[in-house]
Amino acid sequence: MSRKLAWKLAIFCALAVSAAPSHGLPRWLEGELSLATGIDYREGDYGEPTDSKLLYLPFTASYLFDHFALTETPNDRIEVGLTLPWLRVDGPVVPDGSGGPADPESGDRLPSDARNGLGDVQVSASYLVFPPAESPLPALELSGRVKLPTGSEKKGLSTGEPAYTVRVDLYKSFGSWTPFASGGYRIVEKAAGYDLRDAGFASLGVVRRFTPRFSAGIFYDWWQSGSAGYGDAHELFPYASFQFNERWSVSPYAVIGLSPDATRWGLGMSLRVWIPVRNAPPPLR
Repeated sequence: MSRKLAWKLAIFCALAVSAAPSHGLPRWLEGELSLATGIDYREGDYGEPTDSKLLYLPFTASYLFDHFALTETPNDRIEVGLTLPWLRVDGPVVPDGSGGPADPESGDRLPSDARNGLGDVQVSASYLVFPPAESPLPALELSGRVKLPTGSEKKGLSTGEPAYTVRVDLYKSFGSWTPFASGGYRIVEKAAGYDLRDAGFASLGVVRRFTPRFSAGIFYDWWQSGSAGYGDAHELFPYASFQFNERWSVSPYAVIGLSPDATRWGLGMSLRVWIPVRNAPPPLR
């Protein structure tokens, strides 16, 4: 897929999601629009002789459909999403679109100066199943993600090829505690000049809700190396979530590297707003 075609698809999806009216909608289109942005800053050497600094500013729109259940279970949902990122990279790494570095086959391809610009667009779709509260089964989320090569390969902001990710998430609440587990696999297109390979990943964590509007947790992430020149990444993510009201929330977090080829440290924050897109109920007579 060409970069121009990828950008046209990204812009079309963004407009289609954000332009939905809140009245006169067909029932199948009713749902909830979520808009999010934030900042993510990381430092590490990622197996290279010198450090790299990465600044990531994502802009995400997602839409959760109310009536797109695939089974008779009333709590099934389908969600689609689109992420447009802006990057600044200072150091000899090339982001591979998953949060890790790509390994060039030749050392002279490694850019060492600071550069910035738009990164690779991410398009996703998820199927969520929420069992009844009395059920012993966990909630389930099956998702797929496509990375479109919209970032500049010449600037060292992208490998210039798409990638495809499948993932499964499981979680179950026990009072104020919610343990979480996920795993998945990432398939990459071979990019000229890069030694890329398919890789798996997994995550374990727990979240505790302290009040109806405040929760905190910690996650352990493992990423199998996606390049022959780097080792696996092991990281911890402590985070907190503050929900101001039913529409707004903010979530600060940290990144703690546990392996040589992982991020050494990082800080970030995300801001999210939920907008209902539903027909107004008829007036009472």
